[in-house]
Amino acid sequence: RVATSRLASGAVQKNLTSKVLLDLELPIPNKNIQEQILELIAKLSIEEVAENIKCSVRLQKSIINQVF
Repeated sequence: RVATSRLASGAVQKNLTSKVLLDLELPIPNKNIQEQILELIAKLSIEEVAENIKCSVRLQKSIINQVF
């Protein structure tokens, strides 16, 4: 891997030129790996939503207990 700071040019404010960016070789995972990554992302999102729901239910119960 090459740090982008090494690719940037300029004395005070470093800039990445379009030529440098176009010349970069980016590894692209095969279709199977891409699908696995998407599944992991979807799973994480579902788990995050589920955790938020649990927290909301706990908060709701706490508020009800304080009111009554």
